[in-house]
Amino acid sequence: TSYDMLTGARAGAGIVAGVLTGAHDGPALRRHGATHVLASVAELPAAIREYES
Repeated sequence: TSYDMLTGARAGAGIVAGVLTGAHDGPALRRHGATHVLASVAELPAAIREYES
Protein backbone atom coordinates (compact mmCIF):
# COMPACT_ATOMS: atom_id res chain seq x y z
CA THR A 1 0.00 0.00 0.00
CA SER A 2 1.01 3.62 -0.22
CA TYR A 3 1.39 3.66 3.55
CA ASP A 4 3.90 0.81 3.33
CA MET A 5 5.93 2.80 0.77
CA LEU A 6 5.93 5.82 3.06
CA THR A 7 7.04 3.70 6.00
CA GLY A 8 9.91 2.15 4.02
CA ALA A 9 11.06 5.52 2.71
CA ARG A 10 10.98 7.10 6.17
CA ALA A 11 12.94 4.14 7.56
CA GLY A 12 15.67 4.78 4.99
CA ALA A 13 15.31 1.46 3.18
CA GLY A 14 17.49 1.15 0.09
CA ILE A 15 14.72 -0.64 -1.77
CA VAL A 16 11.10 0.26 -1.23
CA ALA A 17 9.27 -2.04 -3.62
CA GLY A 18 5.60 -1.76 -4.37
CA VAL A 19 3.78 -4.61 -6.10
CA LEU A 20 0.94 -3.86 -8.49
CA THR A 21 -1.12 -6.79 -7.25
CA GLY A 22 -1.98 -4.74 -4.16
CA ALA A 23 -4.33 -1.90 -3.42
CA HIS A 24 -2.60 0.97 -5.24
CA ASP A 25 -1.33 1.75 -8.74
CA GLY A 26 2.23 2.58 -9.75
CA PRO A 27 1.93 6.37 -9.63
CA ALA A 28 0.46 6.26 -6.11
CA LEU A 29 3.20 3.91 -4.91
CA ARG A 30 5.91 6.16 -6.40
CA ARG A 31 4.34 9.30 -4.92
CA HIS A 32 4.64 7.71 -1.51
CA GLY A 33 8.27 6.64 -1.86
CA ALA A 34 8.51 3.44 -3.89
CA THR A 35 11.93 3.07 -5.48
CA HIS A 36 10.67 0.12 -7.53
CA VAL A 37 7.21 -0.77 -8.79
CA LEU A 38 6.93 -4.46 -9.63
CA ALA A 39 4.26 -6.34 -11.54
CA SER A 40 4.87 -9.38 -9.32
CA VAL A 41 6.98 -10.32 -6.30
CA ALA A 42 8.80 -12.64 -8.72
CA GLU A 43 10.61 -9.50 -9.95
CA LEU A 44 12.07 -8.77 -6.50
CA PRO A 45 15.31 -10.78 -6.89
CA ALA A 46 16.20 -8.81 -10.02
CA ALA A 47 15.51 -5.52 -8.24
CA ILE A 48 17.79 -6.59 -5.39
CA ARG A 49 20.57 -7.60 -7.82
CA GLU A 50 20.21 -4.23 -9.59
CA TYR A 51 20.44 -2.39 -6.26
CA GLU A 52 23.52 -4.33 -5.19
CA SER A 53 25.45 -3.57 -8.39
